Amino acid sequence: MNIGNLSFDRSPGRTGALWVATLAACLMNAGPAHAEISPEKFTTYVSLTSDYRFRGISQSERNPAIQGGVDFQHDNGIFAGVWASTIDFADEAVRSNSRDIEIDYYLGFNKSFASNWSAVLSVVHYAYPDTSFNYDYTELLAGIRFRDRVGLTVAHSEDVLGHDARATDYEIDLVQPLGRPLEMTATAGYYDIGGDFGQSYFYWNLGLSKELGWITADVRYHDTSSKARRIFGDDATRDALVVSLTASF
Repeated sequence: MNIGNLSFDRSPGRTGALWVATLAACLMNAGPAHAEISPEKFTTYVSLTSDYRFRGISQSERNPAIQGGVDFQHDNGIFAGVWASTIDFADEAVRSNSRDIEIDYYLGFNKSFASNWSAVLSVVHYAYPDTSFNYDYTELLAGIRFRDRVGLTVAHSEDVLGHDARATDYEIDLVQPLGRPLEMTATAGYYDIGGDFGQSYFYWNLGLSKELGWITADVRYHDTSSKARRIFGDDATRDALVVSLTASF
């Protein structure tokens, strides 16, 4: 999911990234496909991805996911929106009352300065309604970007995934146009999770995105360091090639 042009890992979905006016399917962590949002405009978008990845971790048990959202950005820099995705958590599989959906709400402000620079501040609430365990948590994000090429984001939560654990994510993303409408994007991040987890890991992705009219196609390779397996298991952290399509309206 891309928030206020800030990218964070959610390839379609939180698998993410990109800027002042980018709300796309993330986290599209370097979330691939991204929808361009004009000032003072509502944008809606729908995505289909072969695997919903957030900070390198599969949120859909390596299965396809359907995602979508609505974003509003005002020309004064304020933006807000809601984004949702189907999910599949392993520990919810045996629950007959499980409702496999994630809904993210966000509000923020972005500002350009010094001609080539822009900054963003936002708060994001991740909600998982009707799951057997309360996974809900909130993050504060801050980021800075140089032109449309390089971005740095820091995100912090005091209660990640409802486990009363502090977590801070550091992420950098790069965008390299290869001739319109094709571009290469890459993301590298370090996720430091405290509390009961007491672990940290690296993740990265590299991919190509191409605009095809009102549809953006994205092909992206995701991987994590071995430490991620200690927290989330082998299946969720295994490297993968993710394909996604995003339609914006």
